Amino acid sequence: HYRTLKSTMKHVRYDDQTPHFVFAGGEERITLAVAKRIAKELNMVGYVSVRNIVKITADKLNQIDLAEQAERIAGGCMLVTAASELREEAVHALEGVMCREDLQIVVMLAAPFDEMDCFLEIYPELAKKLTYKIRM
Repeated sequence: HYRTLKSTMKHVRYDDQTPHFVFAGGEERITLAVAKRIAKELNMVGYVSVRNIVKITADKLNQIDLAEQAERIAGGCMLVTAASELREEAVHALEGVMCREDLQIVVMLAAPFDEMDCFLEIYPELAKKLTYKIRM
């Protein structure tokens, strides 16, 4: 179930759910622009005080220990590009970080539409945590 950007922005303003996002489709620069707009909205509603967005590829996230790096990202947004390439260990680490309320990390995953759909079917627990799914 995907939303439009306009619908998502409306819900972000009034929902009390933890905001995590999926951007399915769209080229990278457009995805980054949308992520920045959402981060600005999250600042306005007081969810996080984001000065910048940590952008990382799935390949790089597969190689690091996210639990160790989580404190550095706390209170901000992390945009994972080519997210459908995340390995199972990285997905579980990401889920762990998303569950830690003390970190207040907003996770944003981006990938081509078909790849993202397959990825979310493989990881239904992660899909449940991703509150807003936007088709670009």
